[in-house]
Amino acid sequence: MLKLLQGVLFKKIKHDLFGAGNGRRTMQAVLSIFAGVFALGAILGALDLVSQDTTKSWKDASAASIFLGVAPGASEDVIATLSKLDEVAETEGDMTMPIQWRPDPSQPWQSATLKARPDYDDQRFFSYVLVEGQWPERKTMAVHEGYDLQARDQVELEINGDTRSVELGGTLRAVNVRPSGLGGTPTFYTTPSHFEEITGRSGFSVIYGSIPQYTSEEAEAAAAAMEDKLERQGFAVSAASARGQKTASPDEHFSQDTLDGVFLILGIMGVASLLLGLLLVYNTISAIISQQVSQIGVLKAIGASRTQILLIYFTIAFIYGLLAMVLSLVFGALAAHALRTLLTTMLGIAPGRLTLSSTAAIVQIVVSLVAPLLVATGPILQGSGITVREAISTYGLTGGGGWLDTLLARLEFLSRMITMAISNTFRNKIRVSLVLVALVGAGMMFIGVLSVQNSISRTFSDIYLEIFQADIAFTLPETERTSELTTLSLDYAAVDTVEMHLNTQATASATNDPDAGEETTSVTGIPVPSSVYQPTITSGRWLLPEDSLAVVVNDALAEKLNVAIGDWITLDISGKSEREWQIVGFMYEPIVGNANVAYLPQRSLQEEMGELNKANQVWIRVNTANPLETSRHATNLRTIYATVGIEPTIIDEDTLTEQTASQIDSLSVLVILLFILAVIIAAVGSIALSGALGINVLERRREIGVLRSIGAGNRAIATLFITEGVLIGWLSWLIAVPFSIATGNRLTQAVESALGADFIYVYSPLSSLFWFVIVTVLAVFASWTPTRQAIEVSVRESLSYE
Repeated sequence: MLKLLQGVLFKKIKHDLFGAGNGRRTMQAVLSIFAGVFALGAILGALDLVSQDTTKSWKDASAASIFLGVAPGASEDVIATLSKLDEVAETEGDMTMPIQWRPDPSQPWQSATLKARPDYDDQRFFSYVLVEGQWPERKTMAVHEGYDLQARDQVELEINGDTRSVELGGTLRAVNVRPSGLGGTPTFYTTPSHFEEITGRSGFSVIYGSIPQYTSEEAEAAAAAMEDKLERQGFAVSAASARGQKTASPDEHFSQDTLDGVFLILGIMGVASLLLGLLLVYNTISAIISQQVSQIGVLKAIGASRTQILLIYFTIAFIYGLLAMVLSLVFGALAAHALRTLLTTMLGIAPGRLTLSSTAAIVQIVVSLVAPLLVATGPILQGSGITVREAISTYGLTGGGGWLDTLLARLEFLSRMITMAISNTFRNKIRVSLVLVALVGAGMMFIGVLSVQNSISRTFSDIYLEIFQADIAFTLPETERTSELTTLSLDYAAVDTVEMHLNTQATASATNDPDAGEETTSVTGIPVPSSVYQPTITSGRWLLPEDSLAVVVNDALAEKLNVAIGDWITLDISGKSEREWQIVGFMYEPIVGNANVAYLPQRSLQEEMGELNKANQVWIRVNTANPLETSRHATNLRTIYATVGIEPTIIDEDTLTEQTASQIDSLSVLVILLFILAVIIAAVGSIALSGALGINVLERRREIGVLRSIGAGNRAIATLFITEGVLIGWLSWLIAVPFSIATGNRLTQAVESALGADFIYVYSPLSSLFWFVIVTVLAVFASWTPTRQAIEVSVRESLSYE
């Protein structure tokens, strides 16, 4: 008897998994688990693999730990003497200059960069990789990959006002050059002699250095020693790293912190998609047990124990997880590699070969096998505890009515099929609630992601340009006389307005609260009133012409120092002055985000620093609204400054339009990844809806038979189930829209925290309309398979169904 019972139990497991009509249900349950585990594996795998790729590429390229900009350019002999310092291991120079380029005379001029290094055969730092063609030689140049340019192409360059046609001999890849995927402009490479010939500039404007064993303290000491030696030889020294610093770890890619923050957010969202998938597993197991209550009664009647029944359904849940695990490992690895390729390409790094991340694989295996069992425990325990009498007495058609049916009966203008569809939609309230959770989550995510994109665009374009009402911005390596540089700039016909600011670093502390600590702060002395800077004051007021010891700080610094309007702070300015300043206002400045910023009256700061009538930032407005023309004017102004020995640093783009576009482009990878995950969650929601409707078909086969017996055709049956799906989709949209406002705000805050940015949150109403269309289409497609099942049910099959 026991052997017979074991055989029955095995056959039941097999039938419930793969028997007639159950294969689709198994597929839906497996896909429900797979969707969440797949998303989690893809994200964790991509994070692991991208970290490996960036670290490897950075190390393989021999990243520098010291980055100094010098003006005028330093010779190879000068750079070689720096390597003889006790603190320094090795040095190398880099020639860099902004230029204009165009693919042919019919196209407008665009921004670009011209570079040269001492010897392409003996590269010490940031080694370039030859992708195609040959290295630069004589007058043949190379170009950075990713701009639809290749060997043997001809392009035009504008340098110092002269136009020349050059031939490209090859394409290169460099890890320290901003790639096109992050808003970078083309970089052209040539030899030092050719660079000097076509630009009229000699010497290297950037110096890279390394130390024997990296620590941040030793790197700073070495940079200070190099800077001191250069300044004693008459060079102006500035920071030249991608982060605007003089030192950086050679073991960490400059974008690693950003990537870690991005993947932290995506990991949290991946867990959310997993939880949605597990809700669907709960839904499926609950439906199976609900449908098979009579079978449980029969099994108990022939001697099956509760333990054996538990074993049946736990085995089914385990097999669901096992199948999902196999799928998620395969497709998760492929998706992780695709994300990895996308990210590394955007970062200008060659992706590694397709491989399985061990970290992601372990997480996927554990989650796939354990989570479904945990989620299914509740309904399995409840179903297995039913008695034989209770099981047999529940057999039959579901029935009953409620207030909704009473209300629908009064709506005579609706067809019977529509009212039946509305009534059936809410028949199983727990099931429809779980489906709604999945679809509402997808909607909130989709609308929230587009709101993040909207917020980024609004912050780094409109808001930034409203605050900084200029077209061109230069940072000078050392202070220059404001009157002379202003006159020189205004002599250029396209310039309308010139304003110079004095910027330096200071240590800020709360005067009345020394325990609050100290904060490194960017301090800017600005003319009052200013013609180019229109601050966004969040509290208090802006500086007045009569102010002398007044300061306006950004909200981030105020929060860190725990100060209020009217409080005093102590600023230790570049080691030249230590004085107390009274806070008169707080402000918001998007481009610096969580960095610390303070604005002082320019005259006061100049007196404190001993730099009367001097400044090191140039803000310019020109008489054109064309971004390409503005960029060209910026290049021409650089050439004019060079004639008097002034060479602005080359860290950011020269025009504010290019700066804002670069900020938006650099964050586009985040938005793309968030959008991909929103699509995955939408797929989970679609699977949830399809699964719920599929279960409804199984539970209502008798009802379908009754409908057919009284004359309902295929169209009527299809209308019934598609209407149910669309109603659930529309209801989820109604719920998702108001919640998406808060979701978008929270998601924006999470991105801010991860990136150290500060956005103005702007909700995207248009995205809610997009989601309405998408969820309607998803509902129709998700309803199609269950609808086909319903159409295929004959009267004889349905009425004989058990």
